[in-house]
Amino acid sequence: PKSLSGTGERDGMLRTLVFAGIALQGLMFVGVPVFHMLTGELPGPIKDEPDPLKQWINAQIFNNSELTQEMLYSFWVLQWLCMISLTAAPRIHRVLPSTWMVFYYFYVAGVEEKRMSEAAVPGRYPVENWVIHGIFALVWVGIVALPEPGSGKKKKA
Repeated sequence: PKSLSGTGERDGMLRTLVFAGIALQGLMFVGVPVFHMLTGELPGPIKDEPDPLKQWINAQIFNNSELTQEMLYSFWVLQWLCMISLTAAPRIHRVLPSTWMVFYYFYVAGVEEKRMSEAAVPGRYPVENWVIHGIFALVWVGIVALPEPGSGKKKKA
């Protein structure tokens, strides 16, 4: 395998992993809002959560107010569309948005969510939430690590 210069086997594997992560986030960030808007219901795993702490988190995200929910859904869809666009941008343009989103996932969606949810409902913060936020953050790191657009193309003589 060659280095991450844009021409090697590792670049193809990195690109595949990044786009798989973007597809996973698309399922969450576009699939859930569209499902909810079309059916008026949340998907079963979200709606039927037995853990009281996870129920509280889901209520804050999905059942807070109609305005909050629509704003959140718009943010999710826009975030997903930006991810796709950033994969084709020069690396210098990917660094700042990706750094912000890594901070967002670990601090806002992680630390602050944990603090607020444990204050509202005593219990242990779900490890799955850290794992999900970590995977989402890694996708943003992967977007920065992608090779420069066009770096793997052969030049015409």
